[in-house]
Amino acid sequence: MLFCQIILFAAFIAYRTHFGKCFILINRILSLNNITMSNIFDFHTSRSYTQWWDQPKHQNAAFLHASLMRDMLKPIRGKTILDVGCGAGQSLISHIDSGLSVTGINPSPYMLEIAHQKAAHRAEFFRSSPEDLPFEDNAFHYTSLVFSLEFVPDPVAALREIFRVTRDRVYIGLINKYALNGFSRQIKQVFPKPVRRQIRFFSAWKIRRICRLLLGDVSITSQTIGYVPCYRGQLTNRIEQSGFMKSMPFGAFAGIVVSMTPRYRTRPLALEIKTGQPVRAMPMHLKNSHSEWPECASKRFILENAGHSEQFNKCPGKGIILNEGTTNL
Repeated sequence: MLFCQIILFAAFIAYRTHFGKCFILINRILSLNNITMSNIFDFHTSRSYTQWWDQPKHQNAAFLHASLMRDMLKPIRGKTILDVGCGAGQSLISHIDSGLSVTGINPSPYMLEIAHQKAAHRAEFFRSSPEDLPFEDNAFHYTSLVFSLEFVPDPVAALREIFRVTRDRVYIGLINKYALNGFSRQIKQVFPKPVRRQIRFFSAWKIRRICRLLLGDVSITSQTIGYVPCYRGQLTNRIEQSGFMKSMPFGAFAGIVVSMTPRYRTRPLALEIKTGQPVRAMPMHLKNSHSEWPECASKRFILENAGHSEQFNKCPGKGIILNEGTTNL
């Protein structure tokens, strides 16, 4: 009897343990689908991500990308720009140095705090997700999205919102999926293993297809940079800044500029129409006639159809004298 109880207890423990593991596994799978930028960048991850970018070799990489962004975006001083995913401030400080009026958004309060510390009071910040921007249509001259699309749950919805609020140009900075130096694998090490599975890297070709799908036939240019080891020097800058290297698709960073056509939301307006006064068709001899008096007759015809029943005294061709004054047609 005791032996049977031990066997049953062992089976119960094995069942509960197996069930518990399955429950934990299912819970993890379901929670991964709900990962957003706000819970990816918690306090510890935000600090680790910022410290990773603050390393000298990665600062040099950020310097290369900032130069690519300025060359492609060509911003004008005094214009407004929205920095989506302002985060560690790689692009934020570059925009401020270019003389732009900067607004930054990020869904993570910890990343917003880091960006505020770097920019001090030189920029305005909002907590918002890229898929639902709290701004009017065509609110900014430029928008930049630098190293942020990789963490967005719905990239298409985010790009649609970015295009909605931008009137001139959009800059999209990517960690290139097809980079030869494996930069994407390096940055993945900053995040915990469950989060790494949710990070998606794109190529310039993929983003160009999405932009065409959302906007149609607009002007899109793309370049890449970051082929040689990340240290500054004259030789390195010459290699990186050459047009041939930028045209290749295998750099560590890809930059894409989309030239926008301003679009406006429209809504129908209700117009009051008077009933009981049918509109008559204009006789053909009035439409085809070019003489003076038939032209005046056609003007009288128009007035009558518009609801004016007043009599006019003369028609000199330039005006009609009504009982209440002169109306030019």
